[in-house]
Amino acid sequence: MKRILVMIVLCTVIGCGFSGAGPKKYTELEFKKQIPWPRYKISTTYMENGVRFFLIEDHELPLIKVDIEVKGGRFLVPKGKEGLEYILAQMLRLGGCDKYPGDRLDLFLEDRAAEFSIDFDFINGSIEVDTLKNDFTTIMPVIIDVLSSPIFTRDKLELAKQRLKTIISRRNDRQDEVGIREFKRLIYGRDSIYGRIPTYESVDNITLKDVGWLYKRIFVGSNLLVGVVGDFNTREIEPVLKKWFSVFNKGEEIRFKFPKVTSPQGKRYIIDTQDTNQAFVVLGHLGDYRLNPDFAALQVMNLILSGGFSGRLFENIRTQMGLAYSVFGNFGCKRFYPGVFFVALKTKNQSVYQAIVAVKKQLKDLKYNGCTEKEVEDAKDQFLNSLVFRYDSPKKVLERRLYYELRDMPDDSFDKLINEIRNIHAKDVDRVAKKYLNVQGLDILVVGDKSKLDELNKIGKFDNWHLD
Repeated sequence: MKRILVMIVLCTVIGCGFSGAGPKKYTELEFKKQIPWPRYKISTTYMENGVRFFLIEDHELPLIKVDIEVKGGRFLVPKGKEGLEYILAQMLRLGGCDKYPGDRLDLFLEDRAAEFSIDFDFINGSIEVDTLKNDFTTIMPVIIDVLSSPIFTRDKLELAKQRLKTIISRRNDRQDEVGIREFKRLIYGRDSIYGRIPTYESVDNITLKDVGWLYKRIFVGSNLLVGVVGDFNTREIEPVLKKWFSVFNKGEEIRFKFPKVTSPQGKRYIIDTQDTNQAFVVLGHLGDYRLNPDFAALQVMNLILSGGFSGRLFENIRTQMGLAYSVFGNFGCKRFYPGVFFVALKTKNQSVYQAIVAVKKQLKDLKYNGCTEKEVEDAKDQFLNSLVFRYDSPKKVLERRLYYELRDMPDDSFDKLINEIRNIHAKDVDRVAKKYLNVQGLDILVVGDKSKLDELNKIGKFDNWHLD
């Protein structure tokens, strides 16, 4: 009897599961037009030495996370010393401080299940500390000692150099990584501050004196933004934080001033990777600035063009024509210097020419024929609904605030962008597509086996691009 009952239940479930016409296509699915995302109160406070604090209480778990953003990064590194910012990050983490040097610092953190990482980007450094609430007041003073009174030794310098050389030795293993990196260097200029990258020679040129110089230039109170999120009481933690960070001198705040970018137009290059059956292709040109009044419309345009499975590039070039394994793009807008607009794809050698022609066709169609109101509404819904996942935790909200603060942008930049996105219409996207898409001046970079890409001659001459 039990077996009969089980079979009846299974048949009912299976029957229900396969009833109807089957799952709908993604284009037929219906979602709420507007999904609310959580908001969190951010408490801010400032010190006389320039340190700024941003605090969000989150009592869900007994954890505290600290994110210290430091003004100053790769753009400060002198020519011939490329890689210095990486070496500084490594030596801060490897060297420790007087009380907890090197390996002892690692054991101290491991015994408390705490994490401590340091990394530098182009304009800033990021220091992250994750710890249990009960260990917070034990761990943070040690972290402050490391950041304010680090130990820089010759043996740690050599270890950091070796690690960077290992990264250099592997950085050309993947076609896509090479393509994106070198295309940006093509746009900005490989010898500009935007395009220089570490080499074995530049790493060998770095000295302890160089590391000390960059550290002193960056690690002053005026350059520190401290975000703290977790299980704490704001009124109790503020005086503690101020006491810890009072050890930093105010110093001179780094001002972001960058040279003008003069980019090529219509240049074509190839990076010859012999004995490869596939090629990675990047097309594009210089982008624009984050504070451009057209930024919101450009973001909607970008989603219509390359917004995942529903974007024109994916739908036409991959799904309908089958010319690419993957195809994606982005219209980049930076705060202090222009970003890069690019479309990238991976395809077999025999399809490279066809794929390039297909991309140009999609760009021309958007530029000269415009888009539909439905495409705009779908793109806006995609952007607005994605906020639920992009900012679904206090930590992500705090990171967003630090992002704007670091770039000297107004506190309401995010809310302003949301309102602007909601008010975009097809005519706005048509206008920016005509204004900003330079279809005739596209730069093209192909990473593939040159001997198997004879059809590229139909486009024009491709010069060789050599890797550093």
